[in-house]
Amino acid sequence: MQFLFILVSLAGAAYFLTKHRRFDGAALAFFSAVVYFSPGYFGHVPYASRGFWMDPMHPLQGETYGVMCAVLGAILASTIVKDHLVLPERRTLSFRGMEFLSSVLLALSLFGFVLTLETTGWDTLASSDKGLILENLNRWFTLWSVAATLATVVAFVQRRWWHLAISLVLLALVGFTGFRAEIVVASMAIGLIVLEGRGAQRLFTRTWKWVAPTVLVMIALALLFPMISLGMKMDEPGFIADRMLDPDTYYFSIVYSEPFYVQSTLNEVLDNNFSVGLDHFSTLFMLALPFAPEWGLQPVSFNDLFQPALFPHANGGLANNIWAEMWSSGGWFLLAPFILIFALLVHVGDAFLHRTAAELKAVVAVCLAYWGFYIHRNDIVFELVLIRNVLIVFFIAAVLAKFLSMLRPRVPHAATRGLG
Repeated sequence: MQFLFILVSLAGAAYFLTKHRRFDGAALAFFSAVVYFSPGYFGHVPYASRGFWMDPMHPLQGETYGVMCAVLGAILASTIVKDHLVLPERRTLSFRGMEFLSSVLLALSLFGFVLTLETTGWDTLASSDKGLILENLNRWFTLWSVAATLATVVAFVQRRWWHLAISLVLLALVGFTGFRAEIVVASMAIGLIVLEGRGAQRLFTRTWKWVAPTVLVMIALALLFPMISLGMKMDEPGFIADRMLDPDTYYFSIVYSEPFYVQSTLNEVLDNNFSVGLDHFSTLFMLALPFAPEWGLQPVSFNDLFQPALFPHANGGLANNIWAEMWSSGGWFLLAPFILIFALLVHVGDAFLHRTAAELKAVVAVCLAYWGFYIHRNDIVFELVLIRNVLIVFFIAAVLAKFLSMLRPRVPHAATRGLG
């Protein structure tokens, strides 16, 4: 099965890199899946039982490879079908009066940042104990991080470079607290907008010379980020220097990286035939209630179900795995249709990305990055909450930006100045 996985991943990479086509969400989703399924090339995953550096390795099961092949194959096959369809061009969708959008998003992020400091405290945010940080974070942190992500992408689209610089500082502060997803998602959204805007091209020959180094640097930073963040919080520069000079650091940063622990969950679910049924999906209705916890409603995470049963001695929480969740909830009868729905929604997002302009393109790109990339380490409820939060913050910012635009004095057209 490992050979089949390698064959499918190489076939998909060859198609997306050499085919004369637009770089789109499907390409992003495929290469994101390759990154999260990278344990398939090694043939093993760690079993989270004790400390970070001490976990034993478990071989990947044949069915684990089957799930990986199914996801990669669905993205590739659906993309090939879509690329051969002749779809009518639609008019471009855009919002008017959005010139203040990056300013509003930046203000919302700064507002969230200040209130996060006020309610949580810098000492907690700067703690090396991520569990302590998670216990104390609140909705102001959500506003800070989501608005900073959107502000970064919108400022780039609007070419507001000072806004972009401030947004990047706010994103860096989010990363300092230990959360790197926002930085990665914003970077992917900008990259998606840039590459999609170049039109049909062969990625390998046209832009690979600068895309490849950029992607490799991003992957390296993502792998080394936990160590760098820990060293900064410990205020010990020597710790970072010593680790960077140790060759084992780079090996362990790969085999104990997030993709390996994420696929460890899938591997253990399949190996133990672990089943949770469909009951926990009843919490999906809470998505319609933005303040559900305040009403005493607590959603059930897939992690709440699998970790006590499969990883009872793990230190801290483990990342979710949506493919494991679907298989555990209904076997292949649920997982297979969900994989197809996932691929279909990627292409729906692509259609919106191609037919929207400016600020709308920015929010679509952020949602596509969350759906195509970040879905691999979430359960379905949390994934939809992330996208919901993006849409809510964007809607609020768009309404405020439109209101400010209406208040701005209108400058008479040159042809009518002085008349009357």
